[in-house]
Amino acid sequence: MWRPAHRHAVRAATLRRLFSGRDEARDAVKRKIRATITALDEDGDAIGVSPDAPAHVRVPFAVPGDELNVDVWIRDLTSPRAASSPLFAELQEILTPSADRVDGRCDKFFGVCGGCKHQNVRYERQLAEKQRRIEELFASWPSPLEIRDIIGVSTTIEQYNYRNKMEFTCSTGRWLLESDKAGALEAGALEVSDSENAPLPTFTLGLFPVSSVGTRRARAQKKRRAGRRAQWNSRILSIDECALQDEACNRLLARVGELCESLGITAYDFHTHDGFLKNVVLRRGQVHDTSSSSSSSGRQEIMLAFLTTTLQDAEQQQRLDQLVATIVAESNTSEDSTSQLVSVIQRVDEEARRHRQSDQDKESEETRERVLHGDTFFHDSILGHRFQISFDAFFQPNSAQATKLYHEIERRLESRDGKRPVVWDLFCGVGSIGICLGPHVERLVGFELVDSAVHMARRNAALNGYSSDRMQFHRLDLSNHWRDVETQLLERFHDPETRPDVIILDPPRAGLHKKLVALLKEQLPVPEICYVSCNPVTQRRDLDLFCDSSDVASYTVEFLQPVDMLPHTPHIETIAWLRRR
Repeated sequence: MWRPAHRHAVRAATLRRLFSGRDEARDAVKRKIRATITALDEDGDAIGVSPDAPAHVRVPFAVPGDELNVDVWIRDLTSPRAASSPLFAELQEILTPSADRVDGRCDKFFGVCGGCKHQNVRYERQLAEKQRRIEELFASWPSPLEIRDIIGVSTTIEQYNYRNKMEFTCSTGRWLLESDKAGALEAGALEVSDSENAPLPTFTLGLFPVSSVGTRRARAQKKRRAGRRAQWNSRILSIDECALQDEACNRLLARVGELCESLGITAYDFHTHDGFLKNVVLRRGQVHDTSSSSSSSGRQEIMLAFLTTTLQDAEQQQRLDQLVATIVAESNTSEDSTSQLVSVIQRVDEEARRHRQSDQDKESEETRERVLHGDTFFHDSILGHRFQISFDAFFQPNSAQATKLYHEIERRLESRDGKRPVVWDLFCGVGSIGICLGPHVERLVGFELVDSAVHMARRNAALNGYSSDRMQFHRLDLSNHWRDVETQLLERFHDPETRPDVIILDPPRAGLHKKLVALLKEQLPVPEICYVSCNPVTQRRDLDLFCDSSDVASYTVEFLQPVDMLPHTPHIETIAWLRRR
């Protein structure tokens, strides 16, 4: 039974183990081998070859072209299944660094933080690796397929500070960096068992650290650890800045962390489900101020959100209100005229709430959200169109690259002969893709599951001058309730005013339900489909269904266009353009 009172003693014991030297018995289960790194995989790990291993080796944070000494588990080397999948390996020494190895911008957290994995890889090599992954994924495609060159960021500056949304976690546990461990040693934390004397923090705001190789290996082999080790590790890496996030958001993040600690706001405990603050979310958008004669690129609007376990803790609520008042006052007097804090909201985190409250409490707390400052939305701009975005609305995480992605679709519609098409936008979110295509479409019909997103899509269409007749948006669950899906889609398909010429699909990472694919193929014979995906693997699966030549109703893929939406990560966005046979 875990007891919070003994937390500091356990942490101190853990630190003693960390500094007591490597255990000889543990060393005996590993063997050092030499490996050459050849590629990067879909998880962001480096993959290499070794004459001493029966399979490829998987080495986190290595770079293609590196010559390394790595440690592998002897049991893995001798296992009958060793040749079936890459072996997990720990990097011990770089013998010859790759020509594509560079110094990343983040020298504080890279290699420990789980936020990005490729800052040490030259950007041109990152693009080449992503291009290779797409080409290998579709290498077995049954007919010739045009895979266009991946669209990367235009400048070195755009490789960083691009994320317009980041979510940070609050926890009672902190993952210690080497500098933290050294400080704990000097403070004597390694020798004390009295929790009152151990100078270890009880509030941490940041990101989860990357899992160790040993942990990932055990997880991959589906091993279970006994006792307390089986418990999920909720320690957070304390982050006061992120190289992928805008500088104004970084300053705000650091200030929020300082105020949380000084004001005594309690962090969420993932094991006991006590505490108040679970997540801090920062979102931003870039908008052009049409009322100003300035030639600048516009101003930045920032939304700050706090996810808490409740709205009914009066003491903690008072402290949060004090934090917000301080942040807003400092924002109003800041000399930074390019950024503005336009929205601060607080929302109950439903997962934490389910864990910690009884059914009676759940019924008593009807309010789920409070506006602590400003509006319930912020603005962003893509292709000359302006969007209002609420806290929970999906929007592409890199607005600059989203502009390029949408422009590729726009170019395709521009090249069509004849009248402007009627377009359906499935999984439309706040309407960003469809609205950006507005000048090139006769009518747009959008479908989306989330009520608030549908409402925001309608507002965004009006904000950009489109009538409700020209652009209409409807709530529809495209992954369930198939009778309702079929009824609504067929009703609009058989209406000459809304019968589509092009359907745009932009589903979540899980891709499309096979019933939706069948419905589109067999009962909605639209001439063209544009399939935008954030997961090439599920996209390939769905394209196999769309293009099954044994079916009377099927499609061909005209081209694939990869886009690098998130530099320094393994993420790839792809456009597939389909035409009905």
